[in-house]
Amino acid sequence: AGSKELSGVANVLRLVLGSRLEAGMGEVAVLETSVDDATGEVVGRAVDELIEAGALDVYVTPSLGKKGRPCLQVKVIAPVGRELDLAEEVMRRLGTLGVRVGREPRVEAQRSIREVVVEVDGHRLRLRVKESTTPSGKPIAIKPEFSDLVEAASKLNRPVREVWSLILSRLAEGAEP
Repeated sequence: AGSKELSGVANVLRLVLGSRLEAGMGEVAVLETSVDDATGEVVGRAVDELIEAGALDVYVTPSLGKKGRPCLQVKVIAPVGRELDLAEEVMRRLGTLGVRVGREPRVEAQRSIREVVVEVDGHRLRLRVKESTTPSGKPIAIKPEFSDLVEAASKLNRPVREVWSLILSRLAEGAEP
């Protein structure tokens, strides 16, 4: 603050510190609302519909609302620029009268999908595999696409968790691309 007295004006300097978004950094819109008058089935279906409408993620948390009523907190993670469209979908699907909207930075993993062929019990299985790394390139995970695992489990007449384990071990051995 300065020492000079100015009439009607504060003699101060405001400084705001921030940081640049580095490679691997992005921004998402966060939409939130409280719902206290929708059934679990309606909310569950709304989650699926919001994902289909372009939400990156949707999750629901039980909580206690005004007047001690149980309610659900619905949070939608959305691409920046889709806030209004998805807020309207939230209102239509859940009947809520307001949606809080904000933006948050997020660190994003690098992701890719490749197809591999894995041999299990004499069957050659073609599966999509998601690979992720940190922004600096360090490995995070290799994960088979779940719908492909379900199809493979059906073909092999084995439980999905068992096939998942087999596929992961084959990937570790180096499945052919």
